[in-house]
Amino acid sequence: MSGNPITTRGIIMEQGDIVVERLTGKHVMLLEHVNDEWICRFGDGRQENRRAFELAPSPFARVVELIAQAAGALSNVFGQLQKRLAVSPPQLLQIVQRQRRLGAG
Repeated sequence: MSGNPITTRGIIMEQGDIVVERLTGKHVMLLEHVNDEWICRFGDGRQENRRAFELAPSPFARVVELIAQAAGALSNVFGQLQKRLAVSPPQLLQIVQRQRRLGAG
């Protein structure tokens, strides 16, 4: 969303992040940073201002972020592996099927 992350107490928060309101434990989405406050949208649709120290990163959001990073890395590995194969996967499958037919017949 925004290319301007804000660091608060060593934690990087940026527009669009889902964080936890420390006092209530409710998840909120960060809409806009104004001075030392964030305009937050709550699950019920209301918008309120919260000071940065009242917010903490969501553990659930961190888990989702880690899974997405792992999936992206795995996709890159498979992409590199496919580039290094001498035969593309569809052709390789056809060769294996042909060999099975010849061996079975």
